[in-house]
Amino acid sequence: HVSGTRDGRRVVVTTGTSNYNLRKTTVHDGRTGELLAGPLHGVPVTSVSPDGVLVGGDGSGTITQYDLDTLEPIGTFPGTQSLVTDLRFSADGKILVANALNQTLSIYDVASRSRLGDPIANDVPILTGSIRPDGKAVATNSPRGVAVWDIDPENLAAAACKVAGRNLTATEWDTYLGDAGDHRSTCPDYD
Repeated sequence: HVSGTRDGRRVVVTTGTSNYNLRKTTVHDGRTGELLAGPLHGVPVTSVSPDGVLVGGDGSGTITQYDLDTLEPIGTFPGTQSLVTDLRFSADGKILVANALNQTLSIYDVASRSRLGDPIANDVPILTGSIRPDGKAVATNSPRGVAVWDIDPENLAAAACKVAGRNLTATEWDTYLGDAGDHRSTCPDYD
């Protein structure tokens, strides 16, 4: 796996054999090729966002964020429960997509390291997913071709309002959105 920052200053390389414990990750100066950090051993899949957020997935499904300069762990994302096979960022670096060997695709908000919704399951031997550059849709392979999943927050909110047919109650607000401030209308069509 090879990925780099938008400005080309850092390139992350993960190499090795099919034995994931023997894989190693290094960080290089994108202009000179000089080794800047590493090696980090035992992380089979890595990706660096355009703005320098480095993540790696392991055989147990753990996704860890690493410091780009030291390769020290910073924090973890909710796991995939299976070997992570690919990690991809949206062009703005705000959304991360993780493919896993258990035929699921997980979508994460990078800033909060939280999964957005449940993992998307698919009945194909090897699930692959690609995020649209604006981060508002994910395409996956499926038994019938390509499936496109709309993950645009505005479209998802409108769909939730349509299904619910009402605004959130104060209790629901406190349970799910309590950190977003005081209770207010969530569905403009149901004021």
